[in-house]
Amino acid sequence: MLAYRTIALTLALLCSATAASAAPRTSLEPRAAHEHAPATPQRIVTLAPSTAENLFAIGAGDRVVGVGDFTTYPPEAAKLPKVGGLRDPDLEAIIALRPDLVIIRGKSEQVERLCRTSGIAVVEDKTDSFDSIFETVHELGDLVGEPDKATELIADMRGRLASIRSAADGQPRPRMLFTLRSPDRLANITTVADGSYLAKVIELAGGQNVFGELDVAYPQVALEEIIARRPDVVIEAFPGLDLDAATRRRLLDQWRAAGFKQLADEGRIHFLADDYVLIPSPRVVLLAENLHNIFSGGSGTSGH
Repeated sequence: MLAYRTIALTLALLCSATAASAAPRTSLEPRAAHEHAPATPQRIVTLAPSTAENLFAIGAGDRVVGVGDFTTYPPEAAKLPKVGGLRDPDLEAIIALRPDLVIIRGKSEQVERLCRTSGIAVVEDKTDSFDSIFETVHELGDLVGEPDKATELIADMRGRLASIRSAADGQPRPRMLFTLRSPDRLANITTVADGSYLAKVIELAGGQNVFGELDVAYPQVALEEIIARRPDVVIEAFPGLDLDAATRRRLLDQWRAAGFKQLADEGRIHFLADDYVLIPSPRVVLLAENLHNIFSGGSGTSGH
């Protein structure tokens, strides 16, 4: 199922970036034999959806010539040639696009080797935390010669997020669970803890994460553990899933069968299918707005 594949690949990327962040370094790091990217890169290939979104948001979209398979936003980026993903890059497609810069997230020995042998600059986008989202926008602005637009974007994001935080302050904080799983069955449930950027967004939007104290950013948790923590609200991320009425009923019935009938019947289990839910990009503001609406008693933009 496409939604589950998207979740699995995005989660793998988030986990690899988080693990790699143990060593201190900047968000955008030169890799392989290339110490610097071109002074003004004109043909950029990026494998991560978040990087493509950032580049378009700071006015460098006209220089992006290829994107990863899961890039869906903005629409102009979605129409560009696809070059595979971090785990299955299409090396021939990358070479055919004649890039002078390739940007990756996580480690890809295949892409790094290709760039090294072909004389293409390659940098690694190290976005792995809430704060590094802003650092990456700033560094991308410097990298592509759009520092002023990057500064404007960061200011706009911080201002909107500050408004959400202000609205959440003083309100009751519901005990909530955020899940990533296959929609096929209520099993193999991954959640988020304080090491993840998603946990920071939850806190900012006014939620109290029932698994926030765990020392793994994206831990797997058993259903028994969820029952013991007694969340007031459950939010499930299914980016790309068609949340029609039948699908919502099926997902809610899974929770009812697991002992969460009251939450399901009272509309306290929510499903988010927006494509940005797991992407650490400028649209993190939309996720924060959506979560705050849910925590304040609304339904969120994807329904419940």
